[in-house]
Amino acid sequence: MPDNVVELAAGSKFNKLKGALAKKGARNPAALAAWIGKKKYGAVGFEALAKKGEKKAKAVAATNFRIGQAVECAGETGVVVSRNNGLVIVHTAYGYRAIDAGNVKVIET
Repeated sequence: MPDNVVELAAGSKFNKLKGALAKKGARNPAALAAWIGKKKYGAVGFEALAKKGEKKAKAVAATNFRIGQAVECAGETGVVVSRNNGLVIVHTAYGYRAIDAGNVKVIET
């Protein structure tokens, strides 16, 4: 199983199960929780839940940026003008760019 499946599935139910398994002494509680999730929901259902969790995480990440904040993305610097659905709209010297929030770094606090 790819490692990113476990990361993408990191929702509240997943974390609760992972914590419970860790308390019981599981060697790798994240992998065991992922295995249980795949067993319960099937590979396709579990992957759908993981994608839903990833979308939610991206939306939350986008809210971490303030309007007017200086950021760096893809080697360019710019200013955040908007954020929506996991995307950050940045005004750079080359125009406006919609960028995934995970690919944007703050260069000023």
